[in-house]
Amino acid sequence: MVDSHQAGGAAMASGQRFQAQVTAWWCARILLQTRNGQRFDLPATLTPERIYCETADSIDDLRVEFSGNGRVFGQCKRSLSLSTNIESEWASVLKQFYNELEGALPIKVERRFVLFYENPNRSLRTLDTILRRYRQLPAGTPLVDAARNQQERSLVNTLNTLLDSLQENPELPNLASRREELLRHSYIQQLQLGVGEAHYLNVVDPLQYGLLVNPATGEPSSDLIAPSS
Repeated sequence: MVDSHQAGGAAMASGQRFQAQVTAWWCARILLQTRNGQRFDLPATLTPERIYCETADSIDDLRVEFSGNGRVFGQCKRSLSLSTNIESEWASVLKQFYNELEGALPIKVERRFVLFYENPNRSLRTLDTILRRYRQLPAGTPLVDAARNQQERSLVNTLNTLLDSLQENPELPNLASRREELLRHSYIQQLQLGVGEAHYLNVVDPLQYGLLVNPATGEPSSDLIAPSS
């Protein structure tokens, strides 16, 4: 029998591990000067330049600042369930996204709010697809118009029901008027950062065989790459 405190502690440690891995992945992107702003509909020429962790921002896991006034605010979760429960982790993520949207920043700063998740999750992957389509539709278009089948429409209905409930919260006074803006600035990305997984290799290989090549020998400085478990 597993002690509930031990299980909760293990889950917390696992979540902290994933957050640390996401931070390290972004640090590698900064070192490699990777142009990945396009993934978040920022200009393709932008590169990440600075990263801040455990910030005082409403989305507090990490903030990545790009060249050209682009910013990504990230919330890291190993996984979560989409539901209509206003006390759920998913509702908490949306509230953080909204509060960040309401925060005062220079008008020219382009902000993106990103849920980074680790474990395979069909609902999150599908919702990411729906939001991508939605951003291509004209302003004022209902979110449901971005859904193409019954499963997608069900996910949209779940999200709309949750947002309807959150709009009744006096701590989110402008959610109704900024709802579309919130959705168009919200992104979902799975990062597979275990040793040997796709996104791990995307940064480890360029670091090992490019940036960290030993100049004296021309060989990769493999001892400088410490695999994380």
